Amino acid sequence: MEKNSDLQFIFFKVKDRTFALPLEDVEKVLPLIEITFLEKSSKNVLGVINLKGEVIPVLDFANIFKLKDFQITLNSRILIAKAGRYKLGFVVDEVEGYRELPPDSLIEPKEVWPELKDVKGIIRLKDGNIILINDIEGMLSLKDVSKLKREYSNLKTD
Repeated sequence: MEKNSDLQFIFFKVKDRTFALPLEDVEKVLPLIEITFLEKSSKNVLGVINLKGEVIPVLDFANIFKLKDFQITLNSRILIAKAGRYKLGFVVDEVEGYRELPPDSLIEPKEVWPELKDVKGIIRLKDGNIILINDIEGMLSLKDVSKLKREYSNLKTD
């Protein structure tokens, strides 16, 4: 992550834990819409949504970060983020909003734990709280995205 200008993030909650994504990675936040569950998808994938004709995989964010007993409710939101040329959705409990933070609030993940996966950076807030900045591209391979889209297309034609 860049350390020479203010950092802009969208903060969101999953199972009482706060996470962040760089603002430039977030495309939109949706109310909960129908998710088509796919039988053969990986354990980190809830299914796919059809957003104006575009098939978007929805990841199980709580499972990726081992947050047990996460429940999707009518108040849940789907956060749509860009991962390279693809879009991915995440079901979250709440979107807390936008924050701009000074560069010195950022910690590189390798400074904390070199093997930390799916994390692009760590934010240290003035109140002492630590927030993980998620690495969207690391959460699902491009091969997995293509496979999910094919599986969804097969469901629609059957």
